[in-house]
Amino acid sequence: AFSAGTATAANREFFAASAEACRQSGRRGILLTHRPEQLPAQLPEGVVHFDYVPFAALLPRLAAFVHHGGIGSTAQALRAGVPQLIRPMAFDQFDNSARVQRLGVAEEILPWRYRPATVAAALSRLIDDASRRQRCGELAQRLQNEDGVAATCDAILSCPG
Repeated sequence: AFSAGTATAANREFFAASAEACRQSGRRGILLTHRPEQLPAQLPEGVVHFDYVPFAALLPRLAAFVHHGGIGSTAQALRAGVPQLIRPMAFDQFDNSARVQRLGVAEEILPWRYRPATVAAALSRLIDDASRRQRCGELAQRLQNEDGVAATCDAILSCPG
């Protein structure tokens, strides 16, 4: 699945390159945007568009998730155990991308390098790497087994003063 986030209105090139990467690699794809004017006039066979799909339902079923690196998308992909291809655009997205790359569950393509062949190659590396998929699963298991709110509350309450 491919999502450019909700904060930008100029993603025509992102969705065109994503759809073409799917066509070139023979992979299916889901383009997520509430702005259909950003999409190519015709999508390749096996590529579909949805305005919205709940990430909690979608992400665990994906081979890979391509997104902008926002903290919400990044965290939900970690929790779902799906490899990530991140195209950061602004703000915290670059830092989020660097962190999940260090965790071994993501790759990054900067916007000016986001071209169909580059995307297709990165997706192949992400999807075909069994050790990376295992690492994604391990992190997802940890996130699902930990109550972050309770742990944070305990840490705050244990502080002196």
